[in-house]
Formats: sequence, structure tokens, C-alpha cells
Amino acid sequence: MEAAAPDPRPPARARPIRGTVRRGRTDLVADAAEHMAMLEALTAGEPDAARALVRGHFTGPGA
Repeated sequence: MEAAAPDPRPPARARPIRGTVRRGRTDLVADAAEHMAMLEALTAGEPDAARALVRGHFTGPGA
């Protein structure tokens, strides 16, 4: 059995979304909580709730 040749491409890097600002740890923890809520809504079979959570995640509070 032959070993596969290593991939010559550099590893993929996530690019920041245009218009984003570097934020602190508190914001990242809040984002993680929102992401978990989105996943929970999806796994619970509640697409409308998940859609609302995604929309709120991108528009921010009070939008």
C-alpha cells in the first residue's frame, strides 16, 4: 500500500468577514453561546427558531 502524497496547498484559514472588528473574549463567549443556541434549535427540529437566532446574530441586539 502506498502512502498518499502530502497536500502541497497551505492549510485553509478562515478569513474575517468584511466589516468585522477585533473583539474581546467576552464577545467571543457570547457568540459561542449564540452558536450553541442555533445548533440546539436545529437539532430540536425548530428551523424557524434557528432562523431567528441566526438573523439576530448577524443584526445584533436591538436591530
